Amino acid sequence: MKKLLLIPTLSAILLMSSCAFTNLFTKNLLDQRRRAFVGLSKVIFNEEGRMMGMSTASGAVIHHEGDKSYVLTAKHFCEATGPKYIDQISIHTHKMENARAEVVAMAKDIDACIVSSKRVDARKLTVANNGPDIGEKVYNMAAPQGIFGEDLVMLYEGFYSGKLIEGPLGNVTADIFSLPANPGSSGSPVINGRGKLIGVVFAIHSRFHHITLSTPFEKLRNFIHQTLESKSE
Repeated sequence: MKKLLLIPTLSAILLMSSCAFTNLFTKNLLDQRRRAFVGLSKVIFNEEGRMMGMSTASGAVIHHEGDKSYVLTAKHFCEATGPKYIDQISIHTHKMENARAEVVAMAKDIDACIVSSKRVDARKLTVANNGPDIGEKVYNMAAPQGIFGEDLVMLYEGFYSGKLIEGPLGNVTADIFSLPANPGSSGSPVINGRGKLIGVVFAIHSRFHHITLSTPFEKLRNFIHQTLESKSE
């Protein structure tokens, strides 16, 4: 009888060890990946050089080459304010290294943009080979409402829920995640459990801020690869 009691006891110990390992792995993964996160700010000036406003967004370093770093964010943040205004974009790392940035490319059919700056001391995210599966746990790094500081990056977890399909041709317009988001989260990276990039937040449901829209994975991956390949030629 005593030997039989050993089996559930041993199972419980193994289960506890497995959970502890998983938690430690996730903690270490997020600690490393958050070092790729950057906050972005855009200061808007009029033709006379007077500051007219400012907006913030989120992003992540996706590539280093030579003396430059490349950051992925949302296209609607990158778009020019207007012909009579001058936009000054800057990136800010988790160590509060600041650098001026310029727009390199904006996607035509998705809300994604890549900017470049001088090379910064930050890790980079790599794009996953495959998109997420429904029900897969995912993680998000963001600066909602501009909440971001030295060694402070807001971390969230949620799940992939599926694709938003619209129109008679069944066009995929977004990947849907159950992640909290707010203004300032635009451009924030979504990563899978292996720390690979699978999405970029560009919108939230107007009445439910835990329904988050991300650029479709396949289109996002193609945009990143095409842009970076053109810069390497």
